[in-house]
Amino acid sequence: MYPRVRVRSGRPLPRAAAIALCLVLLGLLVPSLANAQRPAFQVNDTNDRVDADLGDGLCRTSQNTCTLRAAVQQANMLNGADTIDLPGGVYTIRLGGGQAVDPPDPPGGGVGFVWDPGLFQDYEGDFDIGGPLTINGAGDASTIIDGGAPAFGSTPEQTALDRIFEIHPNAGNVTLSGVTIREGWHAETGGGLMNYSAGVVRLVDSTVRDNVAWNYGGGI
Repeated sequence: MYPRVRVRSGRPLPRAAAIALCLVLLGLLVPSLANAQRPAFQVNDTNDRVDADLGDGLCRTSQNTCTLRAAVQQANMLNGADTIDLPGGVYTIRLGGGQAVDPPDPPGGGVGFVWDPGLFQDYEGDFDIGGPLTINGAGDASTIIDGGAPAFGSTPEQTALDRIFEIHPNAGNVTLSGVTIREGWHAETGGGLMNYSAGVVRLVDSTVRDNVAWNYGGGI
């Protein structure tokens, strides 16, 4: 509740009192601004296209659209939590040459890790999540994220281009809601989703199906 100030006979406040009042009001306002969440990135293109400018804070490809990859790229460049709104559609991973293209993880599961957003530019392959993120789909029956077809020349055992999501050690809390994660692949672990984060990773009203990993954790 803001402080109530009464001025008698319509007289202006003394200068010192006016300044003090402004400081009080500013102190009440600043925390609310600091805690305000950034607007969600609004995906409007199911194609797998990269962001045109990772330094502008805007989800925008060279086609002037916002893709899932471009939104993840921009979220990785920004400090703090972000949200991506993902409407119904099939989002197929198409960029990549069949090899996992992941930034190097720090040794020891993140001990002594210094955040470097340049490691998470995520131009191809799976979607690398490097910071706190919420992805809101339109429901697992309509918002589908697919691992794509294996690249030309891949081994017969490879069932997709790559896994779907890799959540990195300093990602913090990640929520995937109302999506289907399907038909991802990895040669070792986590064909659908691989999580290294010490934060809370939540899948809400979502489906993980038909993913493959050759060691363990085909789905997650």
